[in-house]
Amino acid sequence: MLLSVVFIHGLRGHPRGTWEAAAGATYSSGATEKPKGFRSLIKRGVARSPSRSIEQAQASSTISSFTPSPTTVFWPEEYLASDLPQAQLWTYGYDADIVGGLFQANNKNSISQHGRDLDDEAIRRSEKIRNQTKLIIFLGTPHRGSAYSGWGQIISNLARVALQDSNKKLVKTLDVNHEVLDNIHEEFKAITFKGFFKIHSFQEAQGVTGMKGLDEKVVDDFSSKLDLPRELETVESINVNHMQMARYSSKEDEGYRAISGILKDFVRQELGSQQFQSTNITDVACMKSQIAIEYAYRIQREEPHTLVVWIHASNPTRFKQGYRDFADKISLPGREDAKADILQLVYVWLSDRRNGQWLIILDNVDGNDIFFTDSEDTTGSAPTIYAAEHRKPLESFLPQTSNGTILITSRNKTAAINLVGGHGDIVQVEPMGEKDALALLQTRISVNQSSQADAKALVYALEYIPLAITHAAAYIKTRASTTTLSTYLKLFRGSEANQVHLLRKEEWKDIRRDHSIRHAVIATWQISFAQIQETDPSAAELLALMSMFDKQGIPKWLLKNNTSQLDFDDALAPLLSFSLVRTEVGKQTLGMHRLVQVSMRAWLKVEGQLSKWTKESIRILSMAFPSGDYKTWANCKVLLPHLKEVISHTKEDKEDWLNQAKSTLSAGWYLFLRGEYKAAEGLVRMSVGTREEVLGLEHPETLTSVSQLGSALERQGKYEEAEAMHRRALTGREKVLGPEHPHTLTSVSNLGSALKSQGKYKEAEAMHRRDLTGSEKVLGPEHPDTLISVSQLGSALESQGKYKEAEAMHRRALTGYEKVLGPEHPYTLISVSKLGSALESQGKYEEAEAIHRRALTGREKVLGPEHPDTLTSVSHLGSVLERQGKYEEAEAMHRRALTGYEKVLRPEHPYTLTSVSKLGSVLERQGKYEEAEAMY
Repeated sequence: MLLSVVFIHGLRGHPRGTWEAAAGATYSSGATEKPKGFRSLIKRGVARSPSRSIEQAQASSTISSFTPSPTTVFWPEEYLASDLPQAQLWTYGYDADIVGGLFQANNKNSISQHGRDLDDEAIRRSEKIRNQTKLIIFLGTPHRGSAYSGWGQIISNLARVALQDSNKKLVKTLDVNHEVLDNIHEEFKAITFKGFFKIHSFQEAQGVTGMKGLDEKVVDDFSSKLDLPRELETVESINVNHMQMARYSSKEDEGYRAISGILKDFVRQELGSQQFQSTNITDVACMKSQIAIEYAYRIQREEPHTLVVWIHASNPTRFKQGYRDFADKISLPGREDAKADILQLVYVWLSDRRNGQWLIILDNVDGNDIFFTDSEDTTGSAPTIYAAEHRKPLESFLPQTSNGTILITSRNKTAAINLVGGHGDIVQVEPMGEKDALALLQTRISVNQSSQADAKALVYALEYIPLAITHAAAYIKTRASTTTLSTYLKLFRGSEANQVHLLRKEEWKDIRRDHSIRHAVIATWQISFAQIQETDPSAAELLALMSMFDKQGIPKWLLKNNTSQLDFDDALAPLLSFSLVRTEVGKQTLGMHRLVQVSMRAWLKVEGQLSKWTKESIRILSMAFPSGDYKTWANCKVLLPHLKEVISHTKEDKEDWLNQAKSTLSAGWYLFLRGEYKAAEGLVRMSVGTREEVLGLEHPETLTSVSQLGSALERQGKYEEAEAMHRRALTGREKVLGPEHPHTLTSVSNLGSALKSQGKYKEAEAMHRRDLTGSEKVLGPEHPDTLISVSQLGSALESQGKYKEAEAMHRRALTGYEKVLGPEHPYTLISVSKLGSALESQGKYEEAEAIHRRALTGREKVLGPEHPDTLTSVSHLGSVLERQGKYEEAEAMHRRALTGYEKVLRPEHPYTLTSVSKLGSVLERQGKYEEAEAMY
């Protein structure tokens, strides 16, 4: 889209002369007309002759000519055309002369007519122009008349000296609050209040000097603004007088910088809102996030209807969580449905232009492969806690649509290039020079003439790194009563030898390899850490604990422990004040910059406290991580990134290892129930290994880990390994706990399941009958574990063709679960599914179909569309549809099940192979023999 910037001169102005530096410019009257209407300015590299006007003004009068001197600077063409290559620049000429003769021909029109030329015709009456006008910049415009009605009289007197007449009526209308101008003013405000465009009003900061009686501003501050709300009008001053506001001979002139800055921001914003962009900010100075924040605020200020979404994207889990949080924030329909693919839902919503303009900021995209590999995090040789929700690359969920813009921040230029590709630009944040560094410092603290030398020395000592300067200034400001620039500088210089010692290669090699770290940054933070520890130990302890977890999304409840809310807030306040931490997600979670985290850990190590806080973080996470059962899934999801971080810490003693084993087992159970079996296996193996080493092979907790490992193996089709694990757990529990202990009975049931999976149905039935008898005796007939035994026995009976007996078992289990756990609990839905299978086996197809549809609907809602149990319901429904001759529907179900199993499990998994066989069968029944043969 082409953007146009139109320059409209004021009274007694000229479409070119108004915008030229005054040196050498001369006016003369004559027959040659001043250009009227719109004229396009010539872009750089083109001959500088005016192009023909594209629209002529309707008014007519005798117009003067303007002859530019070779030494003049017509800044819209000379400077702005190159600074705004995205925009077309125009001038607009019209008849607006105050006096005749010396300056221009006598003008018979009133000022109200001049105002309405733009207001009524161009803005109010022309809906097209009004809708296309987005921004109006006023330079010293007297909206309500000028305090200098006397200034107009002086011009009139000068005209008389030159034997020319003046239009006194026009000059008179410049009186403050004249009725005509008031009417125009109110009409224009009414249009502006409708929100079609924004106003930026520049005021002159200086009066006109050197002339008697003209020591005030030509247009006072009251007159030069519309008095609109802040969201509609921005008002600022330029340090020039009225005569100089539109004439600039250098790009360094304050006025040019101010005006061009506003236009550049607007053009970037307007282009960004008209077409999809992907822009990446990369730096090594830790200002990228701050720049992105500032951009977001500007977008919100300039385009309040634009939706701004901030997403942490340091790893796939954080990105997915950001999409989930966004879905909750906008109450996205379907998000609460457990079958919903949240990434796809958000992608579709963002891609729909009807949802309006949006800006997504992806922060800290530092990994090369975050968006380009499947979403399963498999760092290292062992499975990690991140299981695949989507094997499709995450970049496929970043919309490329005309109603949105994506801004990405990254420390890794390669990651930036890979992600942005040909869709946008990369903005490299270059290191600051002394001038910019001093300017940044002065935005935070006052720097007077006497402290200028110290200020220069300080920014030099901090290597001009923005983050270091910001934190140093925060330290000085918060300790203003005792700390000055000079004392801070002395403190910094005094510890320099110590800092060199601390940053020795052999001791700090991991930190020194980090491309985004500069020694001065760490030194600055260490000064702040030491001061906080001295003045507020509780704040220092809170920061130390936070640095042990993942740097983002740290829930406050994880950190509070037994601290009261008031004490916690008191400890948090100085950390927020120093910008060492920040609040996130409705102020319920906290985050810190990576450099703060790394620096804090380094400082703790030097202070001999690192092992203390490592131990504390392991202990707290062990206490906080829930069981992993269905009702705890929300908290489990929040804590998973922090578990990954804590796992990497060095353990000091047996207590640390056992606490970690407890956390990994709970997380493994959560992932198991979520159907993420491979990731679950990896975590449970950690727990088994730790407990075997610390507690011994037959300790009850070791056997619990062994039992869960067997279950994770069984669900992956590793039946022989699973059987071995369950036999080991059973033998150990019988020996240590006794044959009727609930844990022993659980192992009996698990072994029966593994046997059934291998086709050992009679042995499986015997195990399940033993389990059921014991559970009924020890736990009671309606205990959930007893009902599991009932359900498992029903499956073993069904596998042997004992369908009526199996049906009775499944109905009993279902009735019990509905009563004890509710109709939508995952265990209840298991019984629904198994009952459907028992009915189908007896030829009760219609009833079985209804039951399978119930199971599928419930599982899609509770577990999601790609959970293995959900896919099992899809497969079962396909089978019962096929039995009824509904082949097309059956084929669709079996294809969905097969695709899901291949994605979530693996091609050679038994469940996958079963789906292949079922799909082949239904294809054969439809006469699709070649396709069917391929399946077999």
